[in-house]
Parts: sequence; C-alpha cells; structure tokens
Amino acid sequence: MKIADFDLIGCGGTHVQNTAEVQGIAFTQTKEHKKGMTLHFTCGNRLFQQFENNQKQLATLTKATQVPITDLTTFFKEQQEKIDTYQQRLATYQVQTLITTAKEIAPNFVYSEATTVNVKELQQAACKLAEIYPLALICTATKSDDTLRYHLTCLKENSKLPIGQLIKLSNQKFGGRGGGSALKGDGTLPYNQKEAWLHFLQD
Repeated sequence: MKIADFDLIGCGGTHVQNTAEVQGIAFTQTKEHKKGMTLHFTCGNRLFQQFENNQKQLATLTKATQVPITDLTTFFKEQQEKIDTYQQRLATYQVQTLITTAKEIAPNFVYSEATTVNVKELQQAACKLAEIYPLALICTATKSDDTLRYHLTCLKENSKLPIGQLIKLSNQKFGGRGGGSALKGDGTLPYNQKEAWLHFLQD
C-alpha cells in the first residue's frame, strides 16, 4: 500500500492476514530531520503488551512517590528543579574550596586540588585565583580514578613558554593529553606523575 507524499516501505514489520489483526496503533516517538520526520509506532499485540508494561511502571512510581498518576509529571519536574539547585550549590562550594585551599607552592606558581570537581569548576576557580594572583601561573586540579585532570591559566603570556606549548611539552614528558592557547588550557596525566609534573611546572 502506498500513501501519497510518504516513503514507500516494502516491509514495515510483521505480516498480517487482514487489517483487523492490527487492532490499534499508537505513535511512540517522532524524530525530525532535514528531509522530514520519522514516525515510530507500535500496534497489535505489542501495543497491548507495551501498555501493560507502562501501567505496571506507573503503578510502581505512584506507590514509591505516593503521587497520583496525573501529578507525576509535575512531581518529577519539581524534583529535577531541586536537583539542579543542589548541583549549583555544590558547584559553588567546589569552586570556593579550590580558592580557599590554593597555595603559592613556588614564586608565581599557585596550585589547588579538590575532589570530584568538573572541568568547568576548575576553570571558574582558576579565573578567580588569577584575579588574586595576577602575576602567577594558576593550576587547579582534581583526581579522577588514576588520572589528574587540570586547568592552567595566567593573565599575562609567558614569552618563553605559552601555556599551550607548556601542555604540549608536558604531554610528551608525562604521557598526558590536552592543549590550549597562550593564556589557558586543559589537560590530563597519570596521577602518579603529579609530583614530577609539579616540579616541571615550577622550573
């Protein structure tokens, strides 16, 4: 069967004896793309099986949350908003921790390390530390498994070794990865190379 203005699909799934076996049709997903839209649907016995499974899942959710089915969408939206708020507070705390624990471990070289910090928080903390230590090379870092993830920044370019080149050289010496510009950059390296790497930066 061909429907005007729709793709002709030779076989779309299970064959039926007659259209009565289709029973019902439910569209489950739509995907838009440049040439049009793809429609996903379920029908026949699979539709009723999916409906039954969905009802069981809804019953489990309503029992666990003590919220009626009609209010589940609002409930989970509110929960997500709370999660977002807590994540923002945690990010602010992580940035502040990096700032307050920062130490000038060598002249014009400031280092700070904290746990479970993401790259964005490393960058934010480094930016604030650069305002406090405008002449220093700032390094903020965090441990992730056996890897040291770091961000380097400075307000003034080092004519001898810009940060991008510094990271490239440290990659070669310590088996790291990363890159950057003259004034900032991000990278990773094996955590057991941390002390040697810090001495390399100080030199």
